[in-house]
Amino acid sequence: MRFSLIHGYGMYAREAISATEYVYEYTGAMVSQDEAERRGLIYDTRDTSYLFDLNEDAVLDALRCGSKSKFINHDGEVPNCTAKVVSVCGVHHITIWALRNIAVGEELVFDYGYKRSVGPDWSQRRAASKDSKDSSCYEVITGGEIFEMLLSQAPTHMFMSHIHD
Repeated sequence: MRFSLIHGYGMYAREAISATEYVYEYTGAMVSQDEAERRGLIYDTRDTSYLFDLNEDAVLDALRCGSKSKFINHDGEVPNCTAKVVSVCGVHHITIWALRNIAVGEELVFDYGYKRSVGPDWSQRRAASKDSKDSSCYEVITGGEIFEMLLSQAPTHMFMSHIHD
């Protein structure tokens, strides 16, 4: 983690990451959609937010507790990672995966899925004239599918973080 030209702090690859490789899990305190809306109004005044929709009922808030992945910044135009909601035994998890090969030292970024008309100002700073994305950038996969993906990777990468501390 270090200063980012995109926004605040960012996460950077400490080793090369291959396309489709698991990068990290996004964790945080689980709150209701209503509570997330309340917190979101406060966070918007501070020009930051660590809220991440988990499903239609719950949101993860990583502001005070959460993994280092909360520092992965938004890039709606050229993301190198994607978020996937994974259901394992009925419990939803947010996982981050590489979209393409990522070089050592490269900042990790993904599309937060904000619509231009409703996203906070800070989410639109790098936006140009392209249409903004919606929540379709999230993919729900099963625990079995994620297990198969992890098994297909090198054993040294299965439970290691690829990002700088």
